[in-house]
Amino acid sequence: MTRPGRRGSLARIGGSLAALCLAAASTVALAQHSSTAAFTAQTGDTGNTVTSAASFCAVPGGSTQSVLNDTYVDEAVPTTARGGATTLRVASGAGAVAHAYLRFTLPVLQPHCSLTGATLRLHATSSQGPGTMLVHRASTTWTSAANTWSTVPRPAPAGTGVGAPAGSAGWHEWDVTTLTQELLAGANDGFLVKDAVETDPVRATLYESLDSLTVANRPQLVLTWG
Repeated sequence: MTRPGRRGSLARIGGSLAALCLAAASTVALAQHSSTAAFTAQTGDTGNTVTSAASFCAVPGGSTQSVLNDTYVDEAVPTTARGGATTLRVASGAGAVAHAYLRFTLPVLQPHCSLTGATLRLHATSSQGPGTMLVHRASTTWTSAANTWSTVPRPAPAGTGVGAPAGSAGWHEWDVTTLTQELLAGANDGFLVKDAVETDPVRATLYESLDSLTVANRPQLVLTWG
């Protein structure tokens, strides 16, 4: 026979156990709810979705492009084409202005890749200064065999010019990233190089061309993409 006092103790123990079980169940439920909420917040972050990886450039890289064709036009000899010359002349002065033209083969970039850098490099054999040489896009197409000062229309400077100092022999460099991006987006009519102030007294810079006998000093376009 169970004593009355013992029955009371058992009832109290049973109630305590029930309360503990309820508390444990509530704790588990809360933990599960918190985990679910945290997981939902992460999956709701679209910046971390797998599909966003498809927008990355799969083949980043770079290359140094050799010049495809080049020439210069000279106000002093307006009907003479200079394609095939071993140097490109850029000059200022009344009746003596000269512009150089260069075109490079541009790569076909893979999907989601974009041009991140472009540097035009020209090797000067002589350079009169002080002064600034500007690089622009050429406004229209041209050929090295036919482009002259008298050509109608003669390709004019286009885009915002990028400057580099004249006055020293050796490599001259221009950051032509924006200009090259514009060439990639439209017609590849190449670059035009001119003196920034063409009314100055006569001065000239000679750059080695596609036909230079020193292959390492021929014009270069250094590209990076990503």
